[in-house]
Amino acid sequence: MRRTRGFSLIEVVLSLALLSFSLIALLALCSVGLGNGRKANDDTVVASILWQEVGAARQRGAAAFRPGAAYFDVAGQPTNGSAAYYECALRAQDSDSGPARVRVEVSWPASVPAPQRPHRSAVTATLPPP
Repeated sequence: MRRTRGFSLIEVVLSLALLSFSLIALLALCSVGLGNGRKANDDTVVASILWQEVGAARQRGAAAFRPGAAYFDVAGQPTNGSAAYYECALRAQDSDSGPARVRVEVSWPASVPAPQRPHRSAVTATLPPP
């Protein structure tokens, strides 16, 4: 009677193939998860910047509103233009009648020229009368 020990070559090859496919699928999921995490972080920081700037514009009021740009780092903290990841543009919107309105737009990354930036988010708000 012959006694067998260990695994045959076919069993080893099949188990390695199954392990390889499993690892590839796991790595693909990690990549998707990291991308979604980055997008969620961007969305959170952008929302914070938008409402911070809208709040500041509302606090100053229509009479003191000045269009312009503000720059923020990856954590959403104000910074200079060279270290910026997000650029926030404030623009007055024409209003024939009624209260003044302001458009606050955040685009990123700031290192890319403005027309070519792949990400953009904006909100329009009403300012209190002077």
